[in-house]
Amino acid sequence: RPLSEQNFAVYGPRLARILTLISVPFMGVLIREGELSSVEEAVSIYSKLRSENISFNHADFAHSLDIYSASLSRNGNKQQALDISIEAVKIYRKLAHDNHATHGPSLARSLANLSDRFSENNQSEEALLSIKESVEVLEPFSKDNSNAYGHVLTASYAVLSERLSKLADKYRGTGDRKNEIKAMNEMVELYQTLAKRDMAAYGPRLGKSLIDQALRLSKYGDSEGLWKAHDKLASLVCNTEFSKLPEYPGIAMDVKKMMDKVFLDIIES
Repeated sequence: RPLSEQNFAVYGPRLARILTLISVPFMGVLIREGELSSVEEAVSIYSKLRSENISFNHADFAHSLDIYSASLSRNGNKQQALDISIEAVKIYRKLAHDNHATHGPSLARSLANLSDRFSENNQSEEALLSIKESVEVLEPFSKDNSNAYGHVLTASYAVLSERLSKLADKYRGTGDRKNEIKAMNEMVELYQTLAKRDMAAYGPRLGKSLIDQALRLSKYGDSEGLWKAHDKLASLVCNTEFSKLPEYPGIAMDVKKMMDKVFLDIIES
């Protein structure tokens, strides 16, 4: 701090980086009113550096903003956390535009954080769009280096599926049949694509999503959609890779029950 006071341009960025680093272990600690957290102080320093046009690492600033946003969220400041997260994504987006190879993964991570902040503020559509973009940014990096990014992408797929499911439930609650089915169809398509790559990891989830899709279509009496759902369910049950999975007996039984129900619903309609 004394060095920063003496020469802010040189030591301000270093102090901000240190403050960000030491804030991470205390992210879950509630901050009392009027108390300045380490990461909040770091963000304040970076903001001052920017306002005075002093050179500093903008990626460090965006990283601090992401941590600050998460800290605000944990302390119940949902709207402020969202605003800070939006600012972090703006910075990463510009950095990734200039150097995608270096900053693309950070942009993907920041977009995933933004999706969480939108979800906390009950902005389902925005939450879905953010996690979709995060996945789109991250997929090429995972393809080139699965050891570094594969597990992150898998987690992002899970979040994307959750967002689609919640959005479908939201539309069901408002009676928006068209968008409810659209969200469910998108989730099924997601797991169909993923199951082709890795049946062991995503086959069971595909089965559950197909069952959920069929239940929703049955409720609306959509005979054409039910025929398609029936074919997809039959195809999954007959898949050789799927039949080798330990989860197969239970899921296959549920799928066959659903197929019988779908067939009866089609006949009745």
